[in-house]
Amino acid sequence: MRFLANIISKFFKSEEDRKRLYKIVIPSFIIHFFAAILALTFMFIMTRSLGSKRYGLFTYSFSIVFIIVNLATYGICVLAVRETPSLLAKGKKALWKGLHKWSVKLLVLISMAFALAVATFITISTFYLHILKETAYTIPLLLALLTVPFYGLMNYYASILRGQQKIVLSLLPDNIVKPVIFLSSIGLIYAITRKFTLPDAILMNALSFAGAAVFAMVVFYKTTLLKDTVAEYDKPHWRNSLKPFFLFMIITSINSRMDILMLGFLKESSQVGIYSVADMIGSKVTLFLLIMNQVTAASIARMHSMDEKEKLQDLVTKTSRWVFIITLPVFLFIVVFRKWIMAYFGADFDSGQTALLIIASGQIINIAFGPVGNFALMTGNQRYPIIFTSINIVINLTLNLILTPTLGINGTAIATTCAIVTWNTGMFLTIRKKTGIRTWIFG
Repeated sequence: MRFLANIISKFFKSEEDRKRLYKIVIPSFIIHFFAAILALTFMFIMTRSLGSKRYGLFTYSFSIVFIIVNLATYGICVLAVRETPSLLAKGKKALWKGLHKWSVKLLVLISMAFALAVATFITISTFYLHILKETAYTIPLLLALLTVPFYGLMNYYASILRGQQKIVLSLLPDNIVKPVIFLSSIGLIYAITRKFTLPDAILMNALSFAGAAVFAMVVFYKTTLLKDTVAEYDKPHWRNSLKPFFLFMIITSINSRMDILMLGFLKESSQVGIYSVADMIGSKVTLFLLIMNQVTAASIARMHSMDEKEKLQDLVTKTSRWVFIITLPVFLFIVVFRKWIMAYFGADFDSGQTALLIIASGQIINIAFGPVGNFALMTGNQRYPIIFTSINIVINLTLNLILTPTLGINGTAIATTCAIVTWNTGMFLTIRKKTGIRTWIFG
């Protein structure tokens, strides 16, 4: 931790930023570190116990649930993050309480209605009208829909905690509490029955989301004094604000799960299971980039607002290079030991080693372009990530339709990597033109 602190302290010049380093950044890194260990433990237990086929069914079902949750929350979580600091800074606590009460009611109503509507549609269309064909995904998906309201509530309370600048607390529900509850419940089932099934895994995952949602709620109400405040409302403004956030959440959630959705649509569930393991490990290459985005976000916004271009270019270049240098050994480790890494999760998973190599290569290119997405958001260029992510979806979809049927998971990995490179290239060129700042490692 001292090594990390020494590196990232170079980016903190003010006393305020140094406090942020030790109160937020370092604790956040610790949480992300343990979250990665829990995620790998979760994946190891699931793959070893369920095998690639049933793990693929699990992954595909919750990928669809992830998109449904983002549709059902209707941008409410993003609204909470944006409005909370603004209202509290202006001393409008009554209006903030009104926003919170209105948001929670709307979220619960919409998320439950969404889950019920999707479950009803699938059930009637499949088992009564026979419009849809029953597949191996049908029952797992119906069970996974139980998660939607809990998932939405967990995300909302984590978001409103983040809006209050309680960053560390906001990370705990999803990264620590949820996996701990899941692993504990699965361990209990295994201790009693000496086995657990796919329905057990799905139901325990729903339970873990419920537990994490309750934890987030308790933390929020324990750390926030609202009892003596009379709520005020500005519903027309909030409704209008939700529309662009809703569009943003749809685009980003579909883009983030496009590879899994297309692979599950075009290939059998075992391929989804193998690919999801490769994707999860390959994506861990970006861990340091995510941390440094948190570290430098405030500094980028401040320097941009003060038009300190030379200092801003220096900050971004150093950040990009340090992240690349720190990440490169992790990437090389994956490249060299990819066969053994994949085989660790089960004998049938070693066929994903090429996909892992392709995914990790795409992510190291992503890192080489620097914090281009974070930079756009912090400098008022937030519309460009939406534009290029929309283009990304089309590219990913087209390449998946062409490559996945013949190349399987390797085709999916190639499609995803091409989309990542295209997105970064477009964003880099656009940001350089708009701001004059070059975000990549070459400065």
